[in-house]
Amino acid sequence: MKEKVEKLWTKYNEYKETAEQHMFVQLLMFDRMLIPVYNDLQENWSDEHAKIFINGMGIVFKKLGISNN
Repeated sequence: MKEKVEKLWTKYNEYKETAEQHMFVQLLMFDRMLIPVYNDLQENWSDEHAKIFINGMGIVFKKLGISNN
């Protein structure tokens, strides 16, 4: 499960590095939501917490058009 979380987080951060300028505001909004949740997950790991994070990342990926494979 930790590998899945890290894979999704890496994929999200790689997307941010190549995003076009018109996406910056939306990415900032997602960062303000996701970074604290990711950091909390790292400090207070549980499989249930990880599942919620993974589901949330799936929603973010769908909104941004990122493949979730």
